[in-house]
Amino acid sequence: MARLPTPGGDDGTWGSILNDFLNQEHNPDGSQKTLPLTKGGTGATDAVTARTNLNTISSSDSRLSDARVPLDGSVTSAKIAAAAASAIHPSGTLLLPVFPGATASAATNGQFNYRAFRVIIPYSGTLRNFYIAPGLQNGNVEGVILDDTATTRNRLWTSGSVACPAISVWTSIGDPNLSVVAGQHVDLMLGSDSATATFYRYNMMPLNAFSFLPSGVLVAPGGAAGNMSWQVVRADFTGFPSTFAEASMVAQAGIPMILVRLT
Repeated sequence: MARLPTPGGDDGTWGSILNDFLNQEHNPDGSQKTLPLTKGGTGATDAVTARTNLNTISSSDSRLSDARVPLDGSVTSAKIAAAAASAIHPSGTLLLPVFPGATASAATNGQFNYRAFRVIIPYSGTLRNFYIAPGLQNGNVEGVILDDTATTRNRLWTSGSVACPAISVWTSIGDPNLSVVAGQHVDLMLGSDSATATFYRYNMMPLNAFSFLPSGVLVAPGGAAGNMSWQVVRADFTGFPSTFAEASMVAQAGIPMILVRLT
């Protein structure tokens, strides 16, 4: 049995005894020998059982079940359990305009005016509930969601004409139930057929022109221009069209407060 040399003893054999001791764990070049599975401390006699006992995964296993930090970009949404999603983002996130520092004030929307602002979807999910905040109740309203297609925008959802809800409370005028993906750009828009009704709005900047950003800024994946907010004046209130020419957008700094729930 290998042992360490005895101090003051083992004359003439001291070096051989030490080498025999070191050779139990080391190769001739000084590197450490590979331990057999039975000596690995896992209590296993084969590799599969050893991995199970260590709660690790093999290189061929597509699951992500150990505590190592992957550095190769291999972590995808498909590898994250649905039950773990709440730890990444809260269900019921409210979408707000892309610009910060907005303050609220009551303002007339204007008859047949449709005003909108851009939002960027933070994670894939479903848009539910289209909330508005009336300041003075009158006439009818329409909530609309547009896509980010360049030149010609497409209507993804409309509430249709809905009676303007009561004042001083957030009220949902419809449920889009619209599937969206992370990074997608959409415009949330509110129209009214009344010149009397008012709606709380974001006052984001002093001049309307600033709501249109320089070329190449905030360009949507679908190619839509970088408009933080805008408006269009319709000749009637018969429903926002299914397609819309982006060129007819007019810059607008004061936009209605709209909240949409992302689940």
